[in-house]
Amino acid sequence: MKKEIKPSASIDKKGRKITKEIHEATMAKRNGKAYGLFICNSPRKEIELELPKIRKQYSINSNLELSLIEGKDNVDSRLAAITQEADQEEGNQYNYMLDATWRNVSNRDTAEELSTIVTGLSTSPFYEKKEPFYGEVIYEENGRYVKLH
Repeated sequence: MKKEIKPSASIDKKGRKITKEIHEATMAKRNGKAYGLFICNSPRKEIELELPKIRKQYSINSNLELSLIEGKDNVDSRLAAITQEADQEEGNQYNYMLDATWRNVSNRDTAEELSTIVTGLSTSPFYEKKEPFYGEVIYEENGRYVKLH
């Protein structure tokens, strides 16, 4: 007699059935997030045109998703507070933010990859040799935001 094999549902370590919603929520927690803050006097469109060149030059992983945000009015209140705190610590007024997301990678690793892009921006045509570059990368670690050093 042949035994019929039925597909089984996924079960977590505690014996609970994993629903699609639970799986998606768990995977969302595994997405790395980091934020690159910088000052630039160039228009957003010019920066957006430069980013693919920097990605190619520094071999940035193609799975790293970037969103360029201009000003603090275009971010949620938590990010606005973080950027304001960074401004106060550094004595700068950051006017751009790169919001980076990388699926199934840690926040720290996402910050490291984003840091390469921010460094690439510092050597871009937007900054003359005499013009200083102000930028930093922050990410969440153990429930609080920290600077990447």
